Parts: sequence; structure tokens; C-alpha cells
Amino acid sequence: NRLKEYSPGLPPHPNDEIRILYLKHHADSVAERLGRQILFEYKSRRIKWEEIAEHRQQMVLRIPLGGMHRIAENMRSDHPLTKANFIYSMWSGYLRNDPNYQEFCHRYEMPLINIHTSGHAYLQDLKRLAREMKPKAILPIHTLAGDEFNSHFDNVVRVDDGEPFELATK
Repeated sequence: NRLKEYSPGLPPHPNDEIRILYLKHHADSVAERLGRQILFEYKSRRIKWEEIAEHRQQMVLRIPLGGMHRIAENMRSDHPLTKANFIYSMWSGYLRNDPNYQEFCHRYEMPLINIHTSGHAYLQDLKRLAREMKPKAILPIHTLAGDEFNSHFDNVVRVDDGEPFELATK
């Protein structure tokens, strides 16, 4: 899979239900780097504006702010955004330093909900957490270096994507 060779951590992953909105600039950039054929390989995951508008109540969109203006304008003309939320999940310092997010939410009358979800953890912090929590097992998730955990922790359990893992209770 050529896209995975270019950026192994990116979706799509099997059974993830992630869809792709082909924005012209982004599609052109991908085609320039990887060849136009790659766009056809992911055609089954393509989603169009009309489907987004029709099923927006069941969707979470992850799009750069510039692209979101276009989507919001497109949707607002036919379908008011009265029940939409803007969920911001990056470091709050970016939010304080860039008024564009608040302006976007004000323009489209959407509440901005700040839910910080960092994917960054330093090894020393993970070790301290493990020392304090004394877990029976450590399952590396959302990492490209899961195999390295065995060299830092004694109780690592590796589970493949999609493989069930049962959590036992007392």
C-alpha cells in the first residue's frame, strides 16, 4: 500500500469507517507525490459534499480550518448548522494564539468545545505513571513504537488492531 509507505501511521486502517473528502489542493498534492492512481485506490472511501450534508448528524469531520469554511458555507445554505459543535482537541495554547477558531465558531454560531486529547507522552512520564498505578498489564496503543515498550516495562501485552482484549474485574 503506497500511502502507508509514505506515512505508515495514517489511516485508513481495516474496518475503521474513515471516509475521504477529496479537496482539490490536497488531492493534487497527493497525486504529485504518489501518482494519480493512488486517488483511485481509495475511491471506495470517498465521500462527497451531499453525503456529508445528508448524514452530518452521524459524523465527526476532521478537516483543516480553511477547508471547514467551505464545508460550513456549503451546508449552511441548505442545512442550518444550529446543532453542530466545533470540538477543539489540540493544545489550548494554539487556541489562545489563533483567533481564527473563535471567529469560525462565531460566524457559524457553533459552540467551541475544548477537549484536549494529546497523543504525546514522554517515556519518563509513562514510567512514572506505571510505577504509581502498578498495572497488571500495559497495552501500548496509538503508537508507532509499541514493540519498544518491552525494553522499558515488565508487564507489556501486545494486541493487534482489531484483536479483542478482555479486561478482568476483581
